[in-house]
Amino acid sequence: MRYYPKSAQGIEMNTSTAETIGLLEQWEEWDGDQYENDLIYEFEEKYGVAPDRLITFEDSKGGEISGLSGFESGTTYLLFDKKESGEEWDAFLDLLGDNQLDIVEGKWSQLS
Repeated sequence: MRYYPKSAQGIEMNTSTAETIGLLEQWEEWDGDQYENDLIYEFEEKYGVAPDRLITFEDSKGGEISGLSGFESGTTYLLFDKKESGEEWDAFLDLLGDNQLDIVEGKWSQLS
């Protein structure tokens, strides 16, 4: 196994953010699965943009995630591909801006 560089953009997820984007129920039901969860499916249905995953980064030397930059360890993010674009993406960015929410860009190394 070795570390591979990863990068993404995302929004910090918490109860307030979930309420703002209209997915509070799905957030409260999230079971920790990064890829298969109702929040990701509902987000894509609502905004026409497909999140990559929902993850809580835990940065630790020798752990699965190492060298975290841009994102905060112990914080949950809804991640998107850095190449995301289009009308739906722009509309989502407008919603974030209207609610003082920011897209965060980050990178890390992940053990695979």
